[in-house]
Amino acid sequence: MAKAMKATKAMKAKWELKPFTAKEKSPWKAAVSSVRKELKVRKRDHPALFMLGAAGKHLYEAVQEQYKKAGSKNWKLKKFSKKESAPWIAAVASAQKQLHVKSRVHPALFLLSVVRTSIETSL
Repeated sequence: MAKAMKATKAMKAKWELKPFTAKEKSPWKAAVSSVRKELKVRKRDHPALFMLGAAGKHLYEAVQEQYKKAGSKNWKLKKFSKKESAPWIAAVASAQKQLHVKSRVHPALFLLSVVRTSIETSL
């Protein structure tokens, strides 16, 4: 049992994302710049939270489109329970606290990158 836990820890320590090629980065850069344009259309109360939410909605719609192409016609997420939503709400609140520690040049991009890094490190 102890050997299995040590092996799992060693594998997690070695796990890393490979660097993305320019061809792989291009669609993501276009997607983020699209969300930035949406953000700048009008003044927002919480621009960083808006950008994070808009990016999430775009990802959700893109995944739905991929499912449709694969042949699954009706794919929708069920409404999340409070128990399922609680860790995500806490994670976003934690990221927002990091945002407010000091003044940022691009707070919305900072919040998006904090969430991405947090998800990556929790895998």
